[in-house]
Amino acid sequence: DAVVIAGVGGAAVASVGIGVSPLLGERWWVVALPAALTPVLLWLTYVQGLYQALGHVVAFHGVIVGRVVAPLVFLSVAIALGAGLETAMVVWAASFVALVPLVATHLLALSGRPARVVSNVRPYLRRVQLGVRFVPTNTVLLLNTQVALLYLAALTTTATVGVYSVAVAGGELLKVGARAVYSSVLPGVGSRKREAAADLTARAVRHSILLGIAGPALVVPASVLLVPPILGNGYGDVPLLLGLLVPSVVAYGAFLALTAYFSVQVVSPELMTIASTLMLGTTVVLMALLVPVLGAPGAAVATS
Repeated sequence: DAVVIAGVGGAAVASVGIGVSPLLGERWWVVALPAALTPVLLWLTYVQGLYQALGHVVAFHGVIVGRVVAPLVFLSVAIALGAGLETAMVVWAASFVALVPLVATHLLALSGRPARVVSNVRPYLRRVQLGVRFVPTNTVLLLNTQVALLYLAALTTTATVGVYSVAVAGGELLKVGARAVYSSVLPGVGSRKREAAADLTARAVRHSILLGIAGPALVVPASVLLVPPILGNGYGDVPLLLGLLVPSVVAYGAFLALTAYFSVQVVSPELMTIASTLMLGTTVVLMALLVPVLGAPGAAVATS
């Protein structure tokens, strides 16, 4: 089911990105390559849900950490070997693709091979249909922090895009706490009665907000001391950008906790689609206003 849903939804998003990419001229690959990765990124997102259903919390968070660490490792090796921008971009994309066989092998070993659908076609189609209804929300959550890279690629230098991408990677790590809360409350929200589920969701929102504040309070000051020595003086703006992304980290945690309630208790993916689309729309409008004036800091403010 996850393969079909990620393939269909991802292909739709990828086709739009690839179709728009020629507008960037010689840097068409900056948009086309990440867009082509959409099916892979969506599949990894749905695999997290499968691990969650299986109660394998370590693997659930392993996928999250892998999506941040793998690109950093691949890019570090490529840059150390003197790779150019285009090569580095290909290596970045390859890092996500490399996660697929590793995750798939572990998932199959944990759950066994999926049963072939023979006579239960209707239940299968219903599951796929329900999953497809959640594709817009999951896609928007992926795009909301990444859309800034498109604006920066079109309006600023490639170096600025590289610096901002490091800040985005740091922001993704700061979201691990909120995802942990989400994975822990999802079964309870789905199994309890409406009022009890709402109470649990409210507590999850509060805890996610607290984690979203506590994590950056430690990480952002640490990045001021660690980023320049490790990555070089060219990345000196990363702590500032990471600090400007903190409100988005806090809001993401609250929003994710709410999706648990509206996904499994109310089963209203359309409401989540409306909310997430408004979020992305606001980001896009603010990007158009702030990026030409402020550059990367404007992109971070717009995302938040």
